[in-house]
Amino acid sequence: MLFGLLLAGCAGESPVQQATSPSTSQAGPSDGEAVSGRDVAWQVVPTVPETLQAWVGQASRHTGVSTRPTEDGRQWVLIALGQRRTGGYSVEVVDVVALQDRIRVTYREHKPAPDTLTTQVITYPYTLIEVASSLPVEAVALSPR
Repeated sequence: MLFGLLLAGCAGESPVQQATSPSTSQAGPSDGEAVSGRDVAWQVVPTVPETLQAWVGQASRHTGVSTRPTEDGRQWVLIALGQRRTGGYSVEVVDVVALQDRIRVTYREHKPAPDTLTTQVITYPYTLIEVASSLPVEAVALSPR
């Protein structure tokens, strides 16, 4: 399933920040980092607001994470898988945690089963979430399913 986005729009144009491709390691602390983080408020955005459609259309074409600040100190976080040759792919956000100096978004790619009939069309799976923090975002990919 493909998640979209929604929320009250952002007035004016905010700068787009393009992050590097997310790491593909198991979620967990880095060397010297405390294990515990604290929950941060977030939500999947089911319908893309009109004011974000151009940004999402462009950013979803690239593999990785893109962020865009809101006017109220939150941020939009787009996790994109890049181009896929068929339908049936989706992105599931598993966890969002605030660490001392960043937000860690843990996600998983879902792939269609090998024997599943899929739409034979180029797709660009992504999910958009809104996070109640303006800290930099780190994305951690779990093993695909």
